[in-house]
Amino acid sequence: MEREELYRLIRENIPLVACFCVPLIILFVVLTFQAAQRAVIKDPQYGAVFVTNYDGFSRHRPYNVVVEHGKLIVEKMLPDPRPEIAPPDYSVKPLIFFFDNRSKQVSLLNIDFNNVAPNNRIISPEMTALNNKPMVTDRLSPDGYMFSYRVGRVEKLVAGLFKSSVSHQGYAVYKDSKIIPLIYGGKRVVNPQFLAWVDTAP
Repeated sequence: MEREELYRLIRENIPLVACFCVPLIILFVVLTFQAAQRAVIKDPQYGAVFVTNYDGFSRHRPYNVVVEHGKLIVEKMLPDPRPEIAPPDYSVKPLIFFFDNRSKQVSLLNIDFNNVAPNNRIISPEMTALNNKPMVTDRLSPDGYMFSYRVGRVEKLVAGLFKSSVSHQGYAVYKDSKIIPLIYGGKRVVNPQFLAWVDTAP
């Protein structure tokens, strides 16, 4: 098709062209504004450690998971000496996760629950590595991020070309409009219990 003929088709179909182009322009402007708004918010400077498959309020929990004095502690609970009380079910193991603020990925700590010290505390190299970093148990991180259930909008790459906003409902690390969903194994993390923020600075 020659250039003159193309120009003629455009002139003859200006309303149709406008109906096609205007929504794209509006979408581009909206996405650009959203991206600029999120760009103002810095990425999280702290990682987070949390636990699932765990009821910290149960008297019969097999393991106690807590952060005390800036250290992650997993303790094997002793059976109740009373014979009428059933012993803890040690096959029910808590799942302890770490959110890496740099990669924005969630990983599961590989903990050997059979490696128990004389004080009934679990020994784990991965826990030791975390305990070498400062931890903060406040729900609000020092840089203003929250760890909580969140309903909102998150960015998603569309067709490898630009980012769009999609609805998000689930647990996340977030600050204002910047929401980082907690995903592990391609699925949202269900019912996590926050333990502490971890200072990952070198």
